[in-house]
Amino acid sequence: MAERKAARKGDVEAMRSLANYYRGGMFGGDTHYKKAKKWALKAVKQDKKNPHGNRGELLLFKIHLIGDAKLPPNSKQARLWLQKAAQADKLIKRFPDKPDLNLNLIIELQKRALSGHADSQVQFARTLLHFGIDYQMAMANLEKAKAQNHSEAEYLIHKWSYIAKNTKLLQDANPKIPTDKIKPYTDKSTIAKLEYAYNQIQNQKMGKNELIAIETLLLPFLRDEEADIEVRIKVLAILQRIQSDKKRLQTLDILDKLAANYNISDYPFIRVPLEEYAIVREAMQSFKGFAGITQKYEGLKTMGLDSLQFEEYYFGNIEGLCKDYKSINQKENAEFIGTIRLQQYESEFKSIIGNLIERAHTLEQLLQIEAAFNEESWLKPIYSAHKTRLYAKIYALGVDVEDLNYLIAKTRMEKIGFKSLSEGRAYLPVIAQLDNLSEAQKDKLKQDLIRKTIKDSYKNPNEKQLAQLYDSLAHHTWLGGLGMDTYFNLKHNSDNNFRGYVEVRNKTYMYEVKRQGRSNNYDLSIMAVIRGSSNLAYKSKIEVRIAEDAPKHQVNIALAEPKGYSWIVAKNEYIQARVAAPENNLQVKEVGSQWSNFRVNSGINESEISRLEVPNEYEMQNTVRTALKYFIVKYNRLMRY
Repeated sequence: MAERKAARKGDVEAMRSLANYYRGGMFGGDTHYKKAKKWALKAVKQDKKNPHGNRGELLLFKIHLIGDAKLPPNSKQARLWLQKAAQADKLIKRFPDKPDLNLNLIIELQKRALSGHADSQVQFARTLLHFGIDYQMAMANLEKAKAQNHSEAEYLIHKWSYIAKNTKLLQDANPKIPTDKIKPYTDKSTIAKLEYAYNQIQNQKMGKNELIAIETLLLPFLRDEEADIEVRIKVLAILQRIQSDKKRLQTLDILDKLAANYNISDYPFIRVPLEEYAIVREAMQSFKGFAGITQKYEGLKTMGLDSLQFEEYYFGNIEGLCKDYKSINQKENAEFIGTIRLQQYESEFKSIIGNLIERAHTLEQLLQIEAAFNEESWLKPIYSAHKTRLYAKIYALGVDVEDLNYLIAKTRMEKIGFKSLSEGRAYLPVIAQLDNLSEAQKDKLKQDLIRKTIKDSYKNPNEKQLAQLYDSLAHHTWLGGLGMDTYFNLKHNSDNNFRGYVEVRNKTYMYEVKRQGRSNNYDLSIMAVIRGSSNLAYKSKIEVRIAEDAPKHQVNIALAEPKGYSWIVAKNEYIQARVAAPENNLQVKEVGSQWSNFRVNSGINESEISRLEVPNEYEMQNTVRTALKYFIVKYNRLMRY
């Protein structure tokens, strides 16, 4: 044989080839590791003349790691030659950079594989392939496992056969094959499923359906309690890369718990996400920290927690505390938080009640706290501990006992939302049974109930709803004259239809704003009241634009001019009024070129605009009212009268 002659003459390459032939059983079909070692040692000795030589050391590493009957495996010698190989050439990729290479485990796997154990044959083969130790021996073990119908063997044979045919892949420390070569095996092979999913998430153009398909493919592994720990960790690592915030954090939580029980150094690919989750886990030790986390992750903002300052945020406001309590106890949110953390947050909530009472300085705040104690089941157990201090603060505001009973009853009723007039009527017996109220107080509370029931049942009513309310008054006689008064107030003072007046130079201008259907456009009519009679002074259109951020409302009042009995509304000429945040003042801009023709010297000048403060209540309506006040005064020349 040519290699033998060349090797005897001192050819290093021939020596290594000869060693590989003996190791691979190419002389008579049996392995001869002892002879392989002999020629590998000669190659190493000869290679000392070449500062870049390394293949002889690696060859001796493989020989001592695998071994045979005449040269048993020796993990100490294998590791020694691996270290020498690393020293010889820093470019070695497969061995020196893998400190987790467990030589003793490989030797144990080999023993079990030789006994015919299919799982061990697959694990042994994967290790040999993963570390580039012995391709032929690995494939032989996979063939044996395949003969025993092992679910992974067929795919691994397919994968590594493909890699062997592509020399560029063999040079890669972590070779991958194309996704379309993996997909046919995903029905049987767990490894194929994981590699397919991983390859897919590398595609930045994945759509929602593809992401759902991958999640569907992987989730069964998490429900399988007998699934291999490495598989579970890899599944979680892939899932956290494709899931949205809430799901992702839940996945990281599971991964974090698994990592706590296993050596994380074995799975370096999860180090970065777990470092991120460690910050989340630390923050979630308190409700304040958790509230901050919900603001950081977009997908958690739907929880509705705004209490970034926690105690400072509530500042005497029990409703904010109760709102957050309800939010964290919603089923989906509670599952995300977990039972132990949820109990901890609830304890935190209860612990700040005393401070919350101390910070409540208005009667309304104190009454809201009293009502919450009676209505919120989680607060009732601690009512007695705070009742004395709560009532002392209320009495300190000058409220006597009789008035307090009425105010408490009214506050509790105000917290109820009546969806219909019938629901309001059903509350009448509750008022009648309040023994701590006088008859006069009960009558007063009944009047409060009538107003509230109508306003709750008909919020910002349109013309059709107002007509329905008017017809209902005849059937709900318990509403009486107060019901009719409330109806007229709604008719002329809702966001759909409202009126007002402005005084200019001893003249009164009455305006009416009517919404056009469900749009953001309104009809504007301004009447001049002269000697007791009303005359149409101006007729135009208003557009109200609503934004999510400040300024929330922009009011555009269009320029209009009379033409006979009608008014012509300009398309591109309007006054733009906006609310400035955070001062809540009005800012006005003229859009178009004709407005200077209608300004009046006695009107509002630019320095006075900031004085037009917009009330917070009914913000949209009051923005329009303030804008109209400015408009009627400053552009009074537009008025016909």
